[in-house]
Amino acid sequence: MPFALNERWFKPGRLNELMEYEGFTGKQIAEKILGYTTNAVQPEIVLPEFAE
Repeated sequence: MPFALNERWFKPGRLNELMEYEGFTGKQIAEKILGYTTNAVQPEIVLPEFAE
């Protein structure tokens, strides 16, 4: 089963927000493969803030 981004403009945001919006978190991918929604909670991915 192929996974791809839809042909549309991206919603602006941070990478982890974009991945969730587009359905590319681990939980969302697992649900696509399994074919049903799970009760699992997607762990929060914390990205370090870069100092300027």
